[in-house]
Amino acid sequence: MKIEIEILPVEKIRNSQLGDYFYKPDGTLVFHIADTGNDFFTKSILLHELAEEMSTKQVGIKEETISDFDTFYEMKRKQGLVPEESENGFDRAAPYLHQHTAADAIERIVFAIAGVPWADYEHCINNL
Repeated sequence: MKIEIEILPVEKIRNSQLGDYFYKPDGTLVFHIADTGNDFFTKSILLHELAEEMSTKQVGIKEETISDFDTFYEMKRKQGLVPEESENGFDRAAPYLHQHTAADAIERIVFAIAGVPWADYEHCINNL
C-alpha cells in the first residue's frame, strides 16, 4: 500500500474541507490536509482523516459515496440550506456519520492527552 500526504491551503482541498482523502487509479491513498500553521492542529486533521478512512473502508462505505455526499452538502451550504458553520460528517444523513463522530472523538482524546485546549483548535480552523 502506498500513502501520500499533502499539506495544502484549505481552498485547494476538494470542497474546501479541512481534510480529504481519495484513491488514485493505481490504488494510492492520498490525504489532502489543511495547513493550519500549527503542526499539532494539522496532524490532528490527518489523524481524523486516517481514522475515518480506516473505519469507513472496514465497514464497506466507498470513498465515492462520501465524496458524493460532501459535494451535495456543500451545494446545499451555498444555497443557504444548511448552516455555514455545520460540518458535513455530523449531518444525520451522512453515510459516514458514525465513523466521522468516532474520528472526532479520537482527535479530542489526543487533545486531552496533550493538554491542548480544543477551543484553540476551533478558533484556528474557523479562521482559515
